[in-house]
Order: sequence, then structure tokens, then C-alpha cells
Amino acid sequence: MTIAPPFTRLTELDTRLGRMLTASPTPWSVLSADLASALSSSANALAPDAIYLGQQPLTHWLALAIAGPSDEPQGPVSCITAQGLIPLTTADGHSVIRLAQRFSRDARSRWLDRLHAFWNVEQYEGEVRYHWLTRWLSQQWQAQVALREQGPTLAGPALQLCHAAVTRQRPWQGLLKLWAQRRSWWVTGAAVLAASDPVTHPMQPVVLSTLAWGIEAFDNWPALYAELVARLEDDIQGPALLGAMAPLDAQHSLGSDRLECVEIKGPLFEALTRAVIQRQRHAAQDAWVQAQAIMASDGLLAADEHLRKHCAIRPLLAHVGLRETHVTAQLVAGMPAWLKSLSNERMLRLNRALCELQVATVAAMAPELIPLKRFAERAGLEGFARDQLARGLQAAGVEMQPERILVSITRARATGPLISPLNPADTGSSAGRSLDRAGAPLEYVTTTRSLIELAMDNLSPLDLDYLLTARVHGEQGQAIPALRPGVVRRLVRQANVGGSYVDYLTHQLRTGPEAQWRRERYQRLLKAKMHYEALKDGYRGHLGTGDRVHPWVQALLTHPGRPDLRRVDGQRIEAWQLMIREAPVHGVYLVGPAPDNNNREVLVYAPENPDRWHWKMFESRAALTRDWLSRDEIRQYLCARIAIAEQAAVRALLASEKLYRHIDARLIKGNVFINGYQSETRMIIANADARTTSNQEIDLDTAQRVALTLAELVSCVLPAKIVGTLSVARAAWSAVVFTQSLETSSTEAQLLNAIEMYAHLLEGAITLSSNPLMSKVVRSFPFNTASPLHPQYAAPADSTRLRYELSGAERVLETQVLTGGYSDYFVRDGHGNRYHVLFDGEHWRVVDARKPDAHYKPTIQRNAQGVWEMVDLPLWKGIVPDLQALWPRLASQGPADVPEGELFTDQGRQMLKLGGTLLEVRRSLAAGRYTVVHPTPQREGDTLTLKLRRKPGGTGWQTKLKQLAMASAWLDVTWG
Repeated sequence: MTIAPPFTRLTELDTRLGRMLTASPTPWSVLSADLASALSSSANALAPDAIYLGQQPLTHWLALAIAGPSDEPQGPVSCITAQGLIPLTTADGHSVIRLAQRFSRDARSRWLDRLHAFWNVEQYEGEVRYHWLTRWLSQQWQAQVALREQGPTLAGPALQLCHAAVTRQRPWQGLLKLWAQRRSWWVTGAAVLAASDPVTHPMQPVVLSTLAWGIEAFDNWPALYAELVARLEDDIQGPALLGAMAPLDAQHSLGSDRLECVEIKGPLFEALTRAVIQRQRHAAQDAWVQAQAIMASDGLLAADEHLRKHCAIRPLLAHVGLRETHVTAQLVAGMPAWLKSLSNERMLRLNRALCELQVATVAAMAPELIPLKRFAERAGLEGFARDQLARGLQAAGVEMQPERILVSITRARATGPLISPLNPADTGSSAGRSLDRAGAPLEYVTTTRSLIELAMDNLSPLDLDYLLTARVHGEQGQAIPALRPGVVRRLVRQANVGGSYVDYLTHQLRTGPEAQWRRERYQRLLKAKMHYEALKDGYRGHLGTGDRVHPWVQALLTHPGRPDLRRVDGQRIEAWQLMIREAPVHGVYLVGPAPDNNNREVLVYAPENPDRWHWKMFESRAALTRDWLSRDEIRQYLCARIAIAEQAAVRALLASEKLYRHIDARLIKGNVFINGYQSETRMIIANADARTTSNQEIDLDTAQRVALTLAELVSCVLPAKIVGTLSVARAAWSAVVFTQSLETSSTEAQLLNAIEMYAHLLEGAITLSSNPLMSKVVRSFPFNTASPLHPQYAAPADSTRLRYELSGAERVLETQVLTGGYSDYFVRDGHGNRYHVLFDGEHWRVVDARKPDAHYKPTIQRNAQGVWEMVDLPLWKGIVPDLQALWPRLASQGPADVPEGELFTDQGRQMLKLGGTLLEVRRSLAAGRYTVVHPTPQREGDTLTLKLRRKPGGTGWQTKLKQLAMASAWLDVTWG
């Protein structure tokens, strides 16, 4: 028999568990079963809400009667049908009345009894569900062990303990219990495995198994105990661990001061089954009081759903947490050595930088805001073209989508032999005799494109192939009567996708009111990204050693728009943008001391490069060129960060020795972050322009072709002097086209352009050869003179200097304005500017008037001088918590005349006075530590925990703040 892979096996087990739990009893199902057994065969299929007592449903009366005192049920008893209310028989009516009276009195006990019978009496697949769940837990355990062994993500001793748990020679097994004075609570589903009692033999390997995370291995019992204490006091992992307990038990256990591991003698999976079923029963009993209130307000069905949700055990036993633990263990095993070896302070700095990056990312989001990446993709262009064409089609009375309308055009293409301009005699004589090898001189090619693709390429007014051969049809080849070729050409020209999309992008990204908001958010995001990446690459060793950001990077981030202030060790730090063939390489910068010198060290910022670093120091620009730019994968990376129009020319240089002559760096004289925004938006607009053809571009190309054709015709009647001059001019133009084609076109196109250039030169030479002035000019040419070698010149600096500076708010006053019955709050600075602010129950947040619907609204608070300022993490100053801001937030009500720094009890609460602020605390599981209790429940998503302990070796207190992924060091609590 084929054994399914562990992942598949775990998924199948989840499905089987769901099928088994489908019949879990609820008050509604218990009432339905009682009705079916009480009524006659003709009425036993009626649903509870289909039976009426007088003019109200039976379930309505029951909900009110269960929730509180109620009158006796009154008839007549009837059932609802399509014809209205139909009375039940007298016997069935009496049965319903008796059942209603009995069920209203003992609904809770009847439901709990049925729940007990569900597990201990009723059978499923040939055995009672209690034993079925025990066997299922054993199977899940074995599948989990197989998955961890396959990884492998379990060490040898831990793997042996896990295998022994399903054999007769079981290891030492224990369940976790929390204590608070004399009360205790089992941590549902949390078990410990060891070879012997880990308390008496603590330095042996142990295994922890929980419903939240599955199997985890630890080197010894002290390490496991310390980890459990840390998790139980964590704002995210604590609720996950206690979430397997009944809600009220989990809430009461928060004040626990002792953790115990109690040995069990029987099979582990029977103990886990008992714990899960007991948890469900406790949750059912706790939820009944809330369910009664819901019955009184929302009815029996709403209460039934509430009880079903609180008693559900499938989410507790699902394999999601087990799989995440396995994947996490694989990630930790593959974690780089530099990350594993980070000190606490370095990790805190990295987490703080990551938090800043997350805040900047959220701040750059807004409803219906199109991200820059969307503009850069072809899908954004196609969507714009679709909208433009859809409006034109709607005006023409056509309901079809533009992508479903196809246009077929037949064009003639020269495919015969070509004459070589270097040897016209031989190739010319063989042209007519080589048709068997070169094929016919003409080939007719039919291309079919959607209306969107045609609109992006546009149509020339003098496109004869389109005028003569175009056919408009649907996807099945059917004709579309309302769309003749002339109508389609008019739609395409009116849409002018190439021109209108570039104008749209320019408005959205450069000139419109939304562009300024984007520019500001982009600067903040780029700064946070550079900071985080600089820290990470510094810890990886790419920027030397040290706990902080490299000084050059810090100078750049601190003064992005003031090069004169960027000084490190007396040297001015400049930034350059990498250029290839005078085209900017988006996002790649060089940072270093000025003046520019090839022998100086240079710091390179190259995000998302194949080497997987962002910042790296090179000993010189020559080393940068030799060690980095010389590699093929790096050249391809740089080419991808150049606008599409220049990519073909740059790609042609990649394998050439001439590449280094075309690499340069342009000094950034303005704001580095604004330059980054301008660079990215320039590339987006240029790429959109390269993917489309506007009316102006195609009209100019048509005019050029018409002018050249007229010149051919006029040349037949013009004097030789004019014809010769005109031919030389056309030869020069053909030479320019030929030079450009060497970088971007196929060999066939290059040969045709060369033939055209030689033909015009030959025509000009023949025409001008008979002119006496020509001979005199030729004789005066200085032959064999040396040509001067022109040095490479730097690309011109960008003249676009965009600045946006927000002046600091001073002497802010709050004003309140009533609009439409709601209060709007404003703050006003010293210049009379008003700022709309919102209060979220804890902080004031300022609304950006340019984008009021933005998701992120910065927090504002008063500084020491009483001036309002914007902050991201209000309770932190760098990597140090702002204790002065914390005390008012955590203050509790209590007696005032108590000694400073001494614990006392007030109305059953343990209190502590620090810095004049009363704090409610609870004893921690770690000896000598306390956790500050929040005076009000935290909002969802908040993760703020403040720890306290006595100062080691002296008097006073120390504190530690944990928020999000950040945890400070232990700091002395000082007050004055």
C-alpha cells in the first residue's frame, strides 16, 4: 500500500476530523431531535422555526423563555406552509406545548448531556468518538513526526522521544499546569516528553508539544522553562498558547505565578483527548450566559451560532500550526550565520529599522491608489487602452469588449535575394537565377491583433495595407457590421493611446496633486528602505564592522538634500547615479567623498541585484568595474533597470569592450530621494512611450515618408546642382539611420539601410562630378592629417530641482468645527495653517489634505516645548523606550499617600508607585518580575507589555518594554 506524504496525510486527517465533528450537538439540533421524536410521523420533519405558537414562532418564545422568566406557551399550535398557517393535530399540539415547557427549563442541561453522549456514547466508524479522537490524535502525531523526520527538523534525541510516545515503552510524560496561589489550570494540549523526570534531571533533552505549534525540541528543562515563561508573558505568543484553554480559564490564568509539569501515567493521547473534551465542556458552560443575552436580543439561531463558535475544537486541532513550526524550523536551519550571531542590541536596531520600513510602507498606501509598479507593467497600459476604446465603442453602439475585437491586415514583405553594395556585379547577376534558393521576391503575411494591441501601435493616415486589406471580426471569425475598417481607424486615432497615456502618467506621477503626495511618500519609503538595508548589510560584513549604520550612509540619510552638510571626518560625502550610454540606471547609486577620485573607496547601493546585497564597499571605482561590472549577470541586471528605449543599444554593448567607455556616474546635486523618484517615474513614462505610438509620432513618420517620396519625384526635374546636394543630404540622413540600426535592428534591416546610404552617395557623386567647383574643393582637402582624440565628457547634471519642505508647527491651538452634526478637530500652527486631526482614543493623528483617504495617518504629540510633532512609534526614542510617555498611559486609580517604589495591595490589586504614578502589576512567572496591567483593554493589534524588576544589587526598579517585534534592554527607572 502506498503511504501518502506527511503533508497530504495531515490534510486528510483534518478532513476526517471535520466530517466527524459535523454532527456536534447544538441547542438547535437538540431541539430539532426532540421535536422529531415528540411529533407524529406526518409532522416530525418540521423545522423548529416552522412551528408557531399563536402568531409567533416556537423558537421566538423559547428564546425569551430560556433568557428569562416568561409566560406559559399558548396555542393554537400550527405550522407555516406556502398556503399560510395550518393547525397541527390536537395530539401534536399538546406534544409541542409540553416540549416547549420542558425545553425552556432545562435547555442547558439537555444540551450538555447530549454533548457528553456525543463523545462517550454515540459511535462513529464503529467506535465511540472518545476512542476515535484518541486514535486520530495518535495518527496526527505520527504524521507530524514523519514530516519533521523528512525535513529533517528534529534532532536525534527528540526524534527518539517522539517515536517512543506511540509505543508501549513510553518516555516520561507530563502536562503543564499554571498556578495562582491556590487555584490552578491545565494548559490544554501542552505536553512535555523526556527520558526521565526533567525536574530532577534537568540537563537532558526534552520535547514540548502544544496544539498551537506542535512538536518542539529543547536542549534541557531550564531552557524549556525559560521559553515557556517568555511565551506566556508575550503579547502574541501568550494568547496563542493559552488559546487552547477555555476563554474564562485563559483569562483567569493571566495572573499565574507558578508553572508546573505534572507527570501522567496513562497513554499520552488519552490524556490529550480528555483535556480537549474537558476544554470544550468548560467553554460551553462559560458561553451559556452570553448566549442567553443573545437569545433575548437576536433569537435562538444567533445564540446557537455563538455557542457553536465557542465550542469548536477543529481550529485547535488543525495542522496549520504544526506545518508553520516545521517550515520555521527549516528557515532557522537555513538562516545565515550572521543573523544567528546577532547580539540583542543589534537585533533591536534591526527590528526598529524594520518597523520604520513597515510604517513607511503602510503610509504609502491609500484606497484606489494605483501603485508605481502597476504603472510600470504592461497590464496598466492595456487597462488604460481598454478604457479609452470602451468609451469610443459605447459611443458607436458596440457592446463588445475591445480585447474581443480582432483586426486582420495583410502586408507584402520582400523575401528575395539582396544585392551586396560591396560586390554588386556578382550578387546582381545572380539575383534572378537564385529563386530556387532564396524564394519568391515577395511574401504576403497576414497578422491578426486585438483592437487594444492595434491602438497601442496606432495607425498611419496613409497606411495603404490597412486601407486595402483590413478586416474586422470577432474571436470566431464573424464579421461585426457596426465596425468597418474606417470606423476602427477613427476609434484608434481618437483614443490616441500613446499620447494620452503618457499625458496621464505625467499628470499622475509628476504634475498632478496626487504626484506631490506620491513623491513625499516615496522619499520616506526609500529612506527607510536604505536605512534597513544598510544595517543588514553592515551586520553581514559588506560595510565593515560596527553596530550602527555606516557613517557615509548615515550622512546621506540625514541630509539627503544638503550635500554641504554631509561631512564625515572632514570630507564631504556626495552621491552619484550610475549611467550607461548617458541613460540613468534606476536605483543604482555611488556614495563617497568628494571630489570624485578613482583611487578612493566607493560605496555602492544596488537594490535587488543578483548578489543579494544592497550596500557594498569597494576599494576604488576601478575595483568596482573589475570585480562587479565585469560579470554578465550584473550587466543584465543593470540593463533591466534602464528604460526600454535604451535597452537594445545597451544590450548590444554588454559583450563589447566599448562598454566601459559608456559607463559614467552623474553627480546628484539635489535631493537624493527626489532624484530616485524622478528616475523611477522617468523610466515608467519612457517605457510607456516606447510601448505605444502616439498620433504625433505616427503623423511625423508619415510626413517624413511623404517628404522623401516627393523629393524622389522632384529630383527628376530639378537641376543637377540641387539634386546632388539633396542626394548628399539624404545620404547623411541614411548614415544616421544605419548607425542607429547597428545597435537595435536585425542584420537584414542593417543591410537595407546600408544599401540606401550607398545609393544616395553614388547618386550625389555622379550628379556633382561634372561641377567645376567640386574638383577645386577636392583638391583643397588636406589628406593624411591626424584627428584629435576627444576625451569622454560627463553627462549634464539634472536640472530638475524639486523641493518639498514642511515647516515645523509652532504654538498650536486646537479648534473645533461642527459640520453636518459631527465634530471636526484642527490644529493651527504659527503661520495660520490648519491641520485636520482625528483622535483614535489614544493619540491624535493628522490627516493629509492631499490624500485624506490614505490608510496611514501619522501620530502627533507635543514635545517638551509644547510643540506638536509627528512620530511613528510614540513610545520609543530610537531603541530606548520613552518612559515619561509610558507612565500616564499605564496609570491606574488608587490611594495617593503610599510610599514610592514599594509594593502594596489595594482592593485585591497589587500596586506599585513609580515616579508619582500608580501602576497595577501582577506577579510574573519569572522570579522577582512583575508585569504592568493595562488600566483599559488594549485595542486589537496593540502589543505593548511593560516588565518590572528590582534593581540587581541595590535599591530601585528596572523596566523593559516589549512592543511589536522590539524589546528593550533592562533600564533603570528614574524620576525627579
